[in-house]
Amino acid sequence: MADIVEIKRQLIDRADAVAAHLLPAGKRAGHEWVVGSLDGERGKSLCVCITGNKAGVWSDFATGEGGDLIDLWRQVRRIDLPATLAEASAWLGIEAPAITRPMQRTYTRPPSPKCTVPINRVLAYLTEDRNIPAGVLEVFRIGEDGSRIVFPFLLPDGALALAKVRDAEDGARPKPTAKDCEPVLFGWQAMPPNAREVVITEGEIDALSWHAYGFNALSVPFGGGGGAKQQWIENEYDRLARFERIYIATDMDGPGDEAAREIASRLGLHRCLRVKMPFKDGNACLVEGVSREVMAQCVRDARHFDVPSLRKPSDFAASVVNLFWPREGARVGYRTPYASIGDDLLFRPAEVTIWTGESGHGKSQILSDCAVDWVRQALQPGDGPGSIAQAHVQASRRHRSANAGGRDCGAYLAGPRPHRLRADGQAEG
Repeated sequence: MADIVEIKRQLIDRADAVAAHLLPAGKRAGHEWVVGSLDGERGKSLCVCITGNKAGVWSDFATGEGGDLIDLWRQVRRIDLPATLAEASAWLGIEAPAITRPMQRTYTRPPSPKCTVPINRVLAYLTEDRNIPAGVLEVFRIGEDGSRIVFPFLLPDGALALAKVRDAEDGARPKPTAKDCEPVLFGWQAMPPNAREVVITEGEIDALSWHAYGFNALSVPFGGGGGAKQQWIENEYDRLARFERIYIATDMDGPGDEAAREIASRLGLHRCLRVKMPFKDGNACLVEGVSREVMAQCVRDARHFDVPSLRKPSDFAASVVNLFWPREGARVGYRTPYASIGDDLLFRPAEVTIWTGESGHGKSQILSDCAVDWVRQALQPGDGPGSIAQAHVQASRRHRSANAGGRDCGAYLAGPRPHRLRADGQAEG
């Protein structure tokens, strides 16, 4: 099955047909499809934009409801998000790719853990030492087995695929309760059925922490790093197709970065973003008292896993502003070597400058003087304007000219620059 981003794109491309399919009693009015409500009766309260930049956006002005075409499909059909994506895919003619695996693995289901609702050591450790609200433990169905925490890995249908236990103390490592269980994500039991964004963490307690901050969260089963540690992806790929944004909040260290990169490359770089946190992981932020507002900003600041050389136009906004309104003391271009001109005339990198005039009146002389001085300016630390490949070519020619005249090149380049040229092209001063 295609992921939600591709399904949404194809629905927008056919917004008029989608609106007519879902709400056949409606009618077209300009760039909108209008109908009475989500129930489909005639009227004008609900409008679906079917053309232009807002194609696919709808709003019911009587109830205040609205969203995109996936939301419209889900609410008209009164089904959950996974069923909506399946129906929309079938209507669009999107077929699930046939995946051939060299060997189909067989997993075992673990026995149901013998545990109780946390009331003693586990409750105290998670709520007091790790700052997890008790209500979050209930949502994730955390169990207590003596002094051990029980983490149930439940599938969306409620089946237990994996269970892990760990001692309720710092530094303890969780371990599966049975062998050969299916590696899946932890936290489906707390996931709203129509959620379209998710935070993926490196540990179960981090998932609890992000949920405490108000974000839907799932945890990888075997920590950071790559390779076999992320084999859960093949089992969860289809279930994760419903998420339009996947925020990867693995630990802020080498293994966390490695895991983030592998997860994003396999789930889709177009919908995965890396979250940078002020402390190592989600629970460290919770313990250190980082506010929800700060964590929400971390999510908003999350970035795609783009090629390092690729930049967004907005990344250059400050530089563009500085070109037109330079900061005091900033240099945005190359000066001429003539002191009398100073900064009144600047040549900015990557801009075309046309040198014109009558023959024999000094164009080549001025350009040669400038080219050599531009090399000097570019070699100054700090505020060099950028690449000057052509200036280096001109400087090379100047170098050869100096040698041909029998003069010392270093002394020639370091010598005084003329302030102006005479009408016959010869330098004065």
